[in-house]
Amino acid sequence: MKNQSLTNQVFSDGAEKYAEKFMNFDAYHHSFDQFLELIQTDAPKILDAACGPGNIAKYLLTKKPKIKLTGIDLAPKMIELARVHNPNGNFELKNLLEFDGVYDAIICGFGLPYLTKEEAIQFIQKAASSLSKDGVLYISTMEDEYEKSSLQAPSSGEGSSLFIHYHEAEYLKETMHSAGFEISFEAREEYEHTKEMTFTDLILIGRKIT
Repeated sequence: MKNQSLTNQVFSDGAEKYAEKFMNFDAYHHSFDQFLELIQTDAPKILDAACGPGNIAKYLLTKKPKIKLTGIDLAPKMIELARVHNPNGNFELKNLLEFDGVYDAIICGFGLPYLTKEEAIQFIQKAASSLSKDGVLYISTMEDEYEKSSLQAPSSGEGSSLFIHYHEAEYLKETMHSAGFEISFEAREEYEHTKEMTFTDLILIGRKIT
C-alpha cells in the first residue's frame, strides 16, 4: 500500500473520533444482514479487513455470536479499540494485502478507498483465493471515476489529509466475475461527508461459485 505510514498515523490519531462517529452508525446494517444471510455455515470463519475500531465486527458478532472473527487493520490504535469493543474476536496488525488463512467470508467496509485501482483488484483476487467453497465477499467503497481520486480529510475529521481513491463499479464487478464470484447484492447509498461534499457509496456482495 502506498503512503502506508501516513495512513497508519492518521487513523491512529483519529481512532477515537472515528469510533465515536461510526460504532453505532446503522446506515449499512441492511447490507451486513445480506452478507450474513449468504453465509452457509452457523459458525463461519470471517475476516474483517480494515476493521477499524471494530464497528462492523461488533454488529456481526451481535447478530451471529458463533462467528470466529479475525480483524486486521494497519493502525495500532484501531486494533486496540477493536479488541476492547469485541473481546471475543481476534485482531491483528496487518494491511489489506497481507492477510492469510482460509475463510468462509471476507468483509471489507471502506478499505478500498485507501487502495489504488491495481491494489483493489489484487485484494479481490487474493480474497477469492482465501475463501472456501461458496465463500462470500463484501466490499464497499466511494464510487466515482478513478481519475477524480484526490487528497481529502479523513472520515474521523481529525488529522492530515489522505489520498482517497474512488473506484468504479465496472472494473470491480469485472474483477469479481473473473475471480469466480457471482454478484448477489449491489447497492448505493448517499453519504454526506460535509455540508459541501456528498459521496456515493457502492456496496457489492459476491458468492464464490468457481
